Amino acid sequence: MSHKKIKVAGQEPDANGNISLSSVNVEDLDNVTLTNLGADQVLKYDGSSWVNGSPAGGSSDVLAIGRGESDQYSNTGLAESYSHIKSDYTYFYDTNPVNTISNATITKVSGTHWIESITLPAGKYYVMGQWVCKFSSSGSTAGFI
Repeated sequence: MSHKKIKVAGQEPDANGNISLSSVNVEDLDNVTLTNLGADQVLKYDGSSWVNGSPAGGSSDVLAIGRGESDQYSNTGLAESYSHIKSDYTYFYDTNPVNTISNATITKVSGTHWIESITLPAGKYYVMGQWVCKFSSSGSTAGFI
């Protein structure tokens, strides 16, 4: 029968050509070698095959700010009028930011939970961001990370 010409991990297709891979594990693939599995490991290519190991750089440090909390922008404490807020700056709100990067600092506007700056040590960083605004009356915003 023509639908049984191909096998995947010893599994033959059914009459519709479907192959169930529910019993197949990643280490069943020819070019994957897993040894001494441990927590927080990743699957990475070593130049000839896929192996388990620590992530590149050996760490998973993170700096996370503004994880769903909100406050009115007027509560930044910077001024009654927004004319004192620099137009090329954005402030983020977080009552409990996460910082596991050694020697990185988070600076808040004095007396608030508004983040005005971060300082990172020299290194290579991946930045991901999302900008979501909620207006109670009218206004506009522009900016993406």
